[in-house]
Amino acid sequence: MTHEIDTGNIVGPNPDDITEESGYDGPFPRPMKVDSVYIAARYEWRQYLMWSGGLCTRLEAAGIEITSRWIKGECEGLSDAEAAAIDLEDINAAQVVILLANEGNGVGRHIETGYALGTGTPVIVYGSPESVFHHLPQVTVCPDRVSLLVALGAL
Repeated sequence: MTHEIDTGNIVGPNPDDITEESGYDGPFPRPMKVDSVYIAARYEWRQYLMWSGGLCTRLEAAGIEITSRWIKGECEGLSDAEAAAIDLEDINAAQVVILLANEGNGVGRHIETGYALGTGTPVIVYGSPESVFHHLPQVTVCPDRVSLLVALGAL
């Protein structure tokens, strides 16, 4: 049974009622303990992340800041070293790093994840684990959007 709660500028179900079986596909409810996230993903997924139903749009609708400037195109035209430095700044500014797993080749997102782990920043793997490091206690694995929602509220 879903109980509607006032979540500020959006309305969502009671987080206690969200289960994988519920099939919840609505906006991310507030209040959440997480105010900012860095999303580590393949560069080619930038457009997908920003479309109206994409992960960034949904998180921002819930009041969660996306610190990943690369997603918004703010690293265009920079040298690789400058872009990497900005990525590290953005990871430092985030409370949590979300790694989009199961995306194929590419090492940047894994380097970003390793950096986050080294700085003590919690990591959420969204998808299936791809590395032994994804089984560390400070890493939360979320195979689907519902479990991601629960994890963001639990951190």
